[in-house]
Amino acid sequence: MNLQGRAIRKHFQQFHKKSSLIVLHDDLERELGKIQIRKPGTSSRGHNGLKSIDGMYKNKYSKIAIGIGRPSSKTVTDYVLSKFDAKEQEVLNLVVLPKVVKELERVIEADLDHLQRESKES
Repeated sequence: MNLQGRAIRKHFQQFHKKSSLIVLHDDLERELGKIQIRKPGTSSRGHNGLKSIDGMYKNKYSKIAIGIGRPSSKTVTDYVLSKFDAKEQEVLNLVVLPKVVKELERVIEADLDHLQRESKES
């Protein structure tokens, strides 16, 4: 996960040249269930996966941070690689995912509107 930049860049350049890239990622600094939408050019905040994408994609993408909270007893690596328990999964399914889907729909609609305007101007 920490080296996603190359794969994303290759795929995105090949198939989605005129689309917006949005990266969904975990965020230790937010409590479980909280999300934050960040525009292109914002910091990777030490997230190694985002740093990799920044290196390949020049930080020209939006980010949706999904809070997972900080571990109380596990190391960070063990924590981020472990499965969510039933309560955490419920929060993700009932709170987080509907918010994220709504935001993604908004971005997709904006992209489609932009592409339609470009084709009419051509």
